[in-house]
Amino acid sequence: MTSVTWGTEDGTGRWSPFPVQDWELLPADPAAEPEQPRRPALRPLLIITACLVLLAGSIFTIERIGAITAGGSPYLPADGTMSRGIREVAAAGRTDQHPAVTEAAVRFASAMFGSTDFAFGTQLIGALDVSADELGEVGRIRLWRSILTTPDRQSTAVYRVDDGIDLIGEDRPLDDGERAGPDGSAGRGYAYRPGLTELPAGAVVGSTWRDRGAAGDGIEYASDFRAEAPAGHPAGCLQTSGRIRYTDEAGAELEVRRVRRVWCPGRGIVESVQTVGDRTDTVRPADWPAADPVPATDPVPTAGPAPDWTDPGRWRAIEQSPVSVSPRFGEAPMTGVPASMPPPVITGGGRLVRVSQTGQDLVVLAGEGGSLRSVLRLHPGGTITALAGFGRMIIVSTSLRQVIGYSDNGLRLWQRDLPEVAEARPALIGARSDDPRIALATIDGTVFALRLRTGEEVWRQPAGAQVFQAPVVAGDRVVVGGDDGTLTALAAADGAEQWSVSGVIGQPRVIGSLVITTGDGVIEGRDLADGRGRWRLPYAGTLSGTAVAADRLIVATRVGTMILDESGTVRGRLGPLVGVVGAGSRWAGWSTDRMLIMGADGTESAGWPLPLETWGTGTRTALVTPVGVQLHGAGWGFTEWAP
Repeated sequence: MTSVTWGTEDGTGRWSPFPVQDWELLPADPAAEPEQPRRPALRPLLIITACLVLLAGSIFTIERIGAITAGGSPYLPADGTMSRGIREVAAAGRTDQHPAVTEAAVRFASAMFGSTDFAFGTQLIGALDVSADELGEVGRIRLWRSILTTPDRQSTAVYRVDDGIDLIGEDRPLDDGERAGPDGSAGRGYAYRPGLTELPAGAVVGSTWRDRGAAGDGIEYASDFRAEAPAGHPAGCLQTSGRIRYTDEAGAELEVRRVRRVWCPGRGIVESVQTVGDRTDTVRPADWPAADPVPATDPVPTAGPAPDWTDPGRWRAIEQSPVSVSPRFGEAPMTGVPASMPPPVITGGGRLVRVSQTGQDLVVLAGEGGSLRSVLRLHPGGTITALAGFGRMIIVSTSLRQVIGYSDNGLRLWQRDLPEVAEARPALIGARSDDPRIALATIDGTVFALRLRTGEEVWRQPAGAQVFQAPVVAGDRVVVGGDDGTLTALAAADGAEQWSVSGVIGQPRVIGSLVITTGDGVIEGRDLADGRGRWRLPYAGTLSGTAVAADRLIVATRVGTMILDESGTVRGRLGPLVGVVGAGSRWAGWSTDRMLIMGADGTESAGWPLPLETWGTGTRTALVTPVGVQLHGAGWGFTEWAP
């Protein structure tokens, strides 16, 4: 039996007025706590990397309050600001032009570090040059990340913006024919300690300033800039011009970069010219595709390949562990975890798109060299509420009441303001037509048809109720389920109401000539033409999901799984499943410990064991690919079954 000391000391000067079984579990006495010695600044890479992991983890507790909406330099753009332009690179007698998009993310450091490639983020923390005593304040440092995207290529610059605008890191891939940087890496980039002042607080025409410091291991920098009045820009804009000289530790010159930028209030950098040797990199504003001239761009394919699951028995399980890639600083594990909602999508180009844990970035992963690597990071602004992929188009809805269309090469092609937030993913109208459209419903009950490639509105129609479910498109109908139990069918061509019924619960699915809803213990089949009820069928257990395979509806619950035909006849029964997805004439379902590939009639085509996951704690979601299926969990890694 453990002895208990009551109101006495333990021989080390510690005392407690209550029984103590283990003195080591007691907190230290604040009055007696010895003064802690000051530790030196955190410089070793190992410690910096550990800090990055801790900071990336901390974003999960403040993930949706990281945006900065006011304060700092008047030239700082708002979070989510987007500008279009042309990037022109002239070198060795040749000039290349590309359409370009710049996206701004303005956030606290704790949220920003989870939104950059790991190796680059490590450099950024080192550039902040904080001491151990200041570590707790790192998360509140304000940063601006500017990403310049041209097709399949991104350049990233990160600025500290507490007062003025100081460049702390930049990272980009080499252009075709460009020589490697001073360190010989495959990308160009620096981490500046202290930050390189691009625009000091209070700068006006005639201001000058200089900086010097480290730009990475063994590289020093010295800069001198001046502020001027720009020509051809609105009043209030400011031009900065100067040079940055890079040397080795012995003082030998490695490179000289001449820089000219135009800054405008609330917009950030609107024009930039940088010259190194005979190479000049210019980014100028241009509102393509309306601008003339613009570099030629091919129409974005809007239909991907149909799933081909002809022989699942020959599939094998492939464990995928995506890596984060910095062009200049190398590969590292992905930071943090992705958001579970919205679920991932895969594009017609085979690219996997996931939402970051903060909910504010899209991370595009592509298979290169036998593994998935981060190739793009997109920042639409606000919190992402819905995500869909149609061919090589990515459609995103946000909390800023916007819907945005990207190509999967990273270009933001269009954006449109909405009357309210859209929380449900859109549906595709006319997938293989020359004029594909999307049906999109906002939570206030407005249904839109937008042209997929341009975002142009074709029609809008009130559904008469709040809408949180994805619309369903079948033939010439768009079917929308309202939050009040209303089910409405609209004409896909012009949005005219075809019929509306009440008292319906559940996400609609379409099989043949029927629209079927499942919810609140009842499966109901209604005529797609006029909404009249055709049959009702009860089901037991908590609904896990529904899917369509050929002419069958699969209804999975925690009690069991039913396979129904168009008439409402039960054609098969299986055990309980956590989730189901359809793929042409087959479907995939997973239990707490097994993945199954099934025929439409319920015949098992293939199956594999899964690590056990208990009911109610599962985080798995499946994604159909043209050649197989992926099962995603809480992390960036996932299992794929494919030939």
